[in-house]
Amino acid sequence: MEQKKRSVFEKISIVYFIWMLLYFSGALLLRATDLEYRMWVWFLGNCSLFWGLPVWLFFVWFRWHVRRGGKEILRVLVTTVLAVVFLLWSVFCFICMALVVHEEHWLFGGYFVVDHGGLGDPMYVSYKSKALFFRERTDWDADFEIEYLEQKYHREFQKISVKKEVGENNYLYDENGERILYYYEETPAPLDRPELPIGVYLSGAGDLNDDYVNRLTDWYITEGCGELNIDRSYETGKDGGIRLFFSGSEDIEAAASDVQRLMAYAMQDDIFQDYSGTIRLSPEDGKEYEYIYLSFGRVNRGNGTEIGYEKDLSVLVESIGEQYESILNNRKQRQEVEKERERRLKEEAAEREKRQAEEEAKRLREEEAGIRVKPPFDEEGNKQESTYEKEARLIFEEIRGSMDIEEDFSAECNARGEEYFLLGEDGTFQYTLVYNGDSPNEACRIYVLFRSPFDEESGDYYYYTDTMTQIADTYAVVKGTREIIASGKKSWGDAGSSAYREAVGE
Repeated sequence: MEQKKRSVFEKISIVYFIWMLLYFSGALLLRATDLEYRMWVWFLGNCSLFWGLPVWLFFVWFRWHVRRGGKEILRVLVTTVLAVVFLLWSVFCFICMALVVHEEHWLFGGYFVVDHGGLGDPMYVSYKSKALFFRERTDWDADFEIEYLEQKYHREFQKISVKKEVGENNYLYDENGERILYYYEETPAPLDRPELPIGVYLSGAGDLNDDYVNRLTDWYITEGCGELNIDRSYETGKDGGIRLFFSGSEDIEAAASDVQRLMAYAMQDDIFQDYSGTIRLSPEDGKEYEYIYLSFGRVNRGNGTEIGYEKDLSVLVESIGEQYESILNNRKQRQEVEKERERRLKEEAAEREKRQAEEEAKRLREEEAGIRVKPPFDEEGNKQESTYEKEARLIFEEIRGSMDIEEDFSAECNARGEEYFLLGEDGTFQYTLVYNGDSPNEACRIYVLFRSPFDEESGDYYYYTDTMTQIADTYAVVKGTREIIASGKKSWGDAGSSAYREAVGE
């Protein structure tokens, strides 16, 4: 009996599920080891699950519906809807995977780093590839750095111990509890120059870099100055690099000659056939950032044309002159910016003094008028109460008991900077006390007490200037004695009590 052949869909389904079984089985087994899937394996597995499975389920339904003899219009409608849903699902999955994927950055050989920092700052961990599909964490130590340097430069390196100081903000202690001020760290160094510790580091993009060529260039500069009898001062900067000094425009040609001789001395090392070294010049009065960079070795301007400092002294003189002129121009611009800054600061200081003088004059006028007896803030920055606020507090203490107002006194200012005083509320109204000027005889200050009902729509009390607000009473405060006299006035047209009229001169 002839065996029925499998369809293409069935064959693809078998391969798909075998792959998914292997992927998830491997993921479970890897939990018991130090291995992980490589990024491309992880990506392929997740794509197979989140994109492959929905597609497979759709074709299962589609084949079943065709065999069942269902209506074609239903298949077209369902296919269209599922296509739109699948498109949205794909966008969602892509965003999620982009957020959680740990990108690999190749370093050298089978080594690479993986960024575990997520959406924050990069946090790189070094790995080594295993059997193409897997990766294993590896230690970033001197042996790792030596392997990298030897593969890159095809030279031999060794491990040396370098003494390093513990930072002032870091604290290390020995087994006896005493603070450690320095420690020794293993680092690579050239086999023929063990006095040159080499730094290997990751850039912000996850690329592996080192300072071997720069350290070697500095070594040739110091050695060359002695071997070639070059009497030119130099210093080591904070970054460990060396810069030579020249005295100014009159010293450019001599400095160029010395630099060219140092370049020729360093070029005896064939490493500069493949890499470029840089000599830094600086004016004797130059700041730490005022450098003239002069490269040699395998260098071009980006268009394949060699600079040729080592061969043509005139080109070197011209380059030093141009860069020195740029330093002088930058100094001039900084001076102009500093002058402009000083001028602006002087104008701001003058404006500040003017405002302070105006405020002081205003304060003196208010003191003479008896409005403010102290400045708004004392020398310690504490707020001082105005005469209005003090008198408002007296009125509040006078009426609080009879009106059953909660103790919630506060001084506020309106848009014009005028004070008004919130006295609190009694469950039905909120009370506000406002200074309304001096009396006709100028013997008293007049205060109006407003009561504002609750606004259900806003969920708060009406403002004291609203038409819904009513006058609760009007008070006169006698200047000097601070006697409080209630008028009983409930509207602007009321006459008030006889004691009130006598006090205010009505």
